[in-house]
Amino acid sequence: NEEVHIGYYGKDLFAILGSKRFGSDDQVPTYHSRCITPGTFLRFQVQLTKETINNPYLSIWNDFEDFLRGSNLNELTVCCDNGSKKVFKVAIHDHPFKSTSIGLDWWAFCRQNGFRFGDVICFKFSLVGDGNNVVRVFKM
Repeated sequence: NEEVHIGYYGKDLFAILGSKRFGSDDQVPTYHSRCITPGTFLRFQVQLTKETINNPYLSIWNDFEDFLRGSNLNELTVCCDNGSKKVFKVAIHDHPFKSTSIGLDWWAFCRQNGFRFGDVICFKFSLVGDGNNVVRVFKM
């Protein structure tokens, strides 16, 4: 990973002015999906099973479920390393039993982003600034 400085010269003309490699993980800026600065993010990991990879929605459990329920989010904007973006509705139900999920089109999202059975994926929420319904999703 590196920081790239880009110059704009007008009329859709851009050029790379320079770049700087990060010497260690703690140098990655807070806006980057791999930032590890304490207190700037929350991460939740989900291992994909044959069931979860093929469902039209993803059931959420444990701390991830508590976070979504406590955040009162109706939807998540999910961004991936390949530049894809998808908006998922968040479904929270208490009757006839407690359930929290995101979807629909979860299975298509997994295929589009190359997520497969057995993969562990990370949902990373920024705690800095606005837009806390935006989550970065990547394979561990």
